Amino acid sequence: MTKIYKGPTGSGKTTRLQDHFHQAALETKTDDCLVLLNQGTAVTKWRSELELEQVGELNILTYFGFINQELEKFWDLVEEELAGQREKLTPTFMTVEPTHYLMTSLVRQAREAGS
Repeated sequence: MTKIYKGPTGSGKTTRLQDHFHQAALETKTDDCLVLLNQGTAVTKWRSELELEQVGELNILTYFGFINQELEKFWDLVEEELAGQREKLTPTFMTVEPTHYLMTSLVRQAREAGS
């Protein structure tokens, strides 16, 4: 079952989600649940507030962490689609700040070149 909670700060989204997660974990297992949060501190807080006697894998991640995990898991499939001959590569992930800086620089250069 997919659940998306939306609302302003303090409206009870996290509490409702934690209650739903707890119930789902009791009925099935935590391995079957995916929780995406907006920042690493929220992930740490969320995990620390869990009160379960038994847990499996905790898929409580930031969106960035989820994408990193999935790319690493399926990297062989991505690498097959890369052009040219390549030796085995491994993905390297940058945090948001340097990524934003580099993308801003590339966009500026493209604009100056008339692209």
